[in-house]
Amino acid sequence: MPTNAPSHRHGLSRTLLLTGAVALVSAVAAAENAPPPSAESDAEALGRIQACVSAFEAGQKSRGAGKLLSARTQFLTCAQESCPDAARRLCTTWLRELETQVPSVVVQAQNARGQDIADARVLLDGKLLATQLDGRPLSVDPGKHTLRVEPKGQPGVEQPLLVITGQQNRRVTVRVGPVEPSGPTRQPEDTGGVEVPPLAWVGIAATALGVVVGAITGGVAVSNKSQLEDDCATIGCTQDDIDRGAIPAHVSTGSFILAGVGAVVGVVSLVVANTGEPASEEVKRPPSARVFLGLGQVGLRVGF
Repeated sequence: MPTNAPSHRHGLSRTLLLTGAVALVSAVAAAENAPPPSAESDAEALGRIQACVSAFEAGQKSRGAGKLLSARTQFLTCAQESCPDAARRLCTTWLRELETQVPSVVVQAQNARGQDIADARVLLDGKLLATQLDGRPLSVDPGKHTLRVEPKGQPGVEQPLLVITGQQNRRVTVRVGPVEPSGPTRQPEDTGGVEVPPLAWVGIAATALGVVVGAITGGVAVSNKSQLEDDCATIGCTQDDIDRGAIPAHVSTGSFILAGVGAVVGVVSLVVANTGEPASEEVKRPPSARVFLGLGQVGLRVGF
């Protein structure tokens, strides 16, 4: 049943461990009782068997603790031909199982523009994992880690990494180097543009207002004059009537004069603003605001 699988597995591991240990002890006893050719060969044989026993036990402990890389190294040791048959068969079986359980990552480093960086060291939990990036998978233990990428000549970048058992060739991309700031693009140079100072805007506004008012009152003045001539011819009119009828004409005349003055002020201001020598950087200018006009360009420039 699924609920008994862990205990069954642990029981199997203990049984296998006991079986291997018994076989190893028997091999040691047989080696001790057999007449050795020399004392040196006895020591070598006993050392190999002890190494097999140690690797056999350490590999199972490492595997149970999730240290699959260490367990693989130990199983490689006890799977050698120099180890007893029982231990060698078990270690070979466990070694094949680990090949599908050991996870691996493919680390990729990129700069802010998305370009790959190959000349970089890779560290996992402070331990060197690779001296450069070549696109090959790197075997790691499952669990939580801290991945650090150190490009040559640049500060290193760290990021957390959770590795899952059996997940192989996982691609991990790390962004390194300064991040390009995002924001509005730089304003183009105002070469060839026309700067409109505030006084020019006043002149332009006065010109527009004068023309509009002058045109309206001029039309009223013409209408009043025609009406006044008819009234004077039929019923007569006084000087007051004539003076009142001339008011719109006077207003129209004054408005057109205002428009003319505004046009002069605007033109002179534009000429002065765009033909004068640029002020020295050492001379501090008072705060000002200017509208920038050019071919396909409109902007507001504020100076302090």
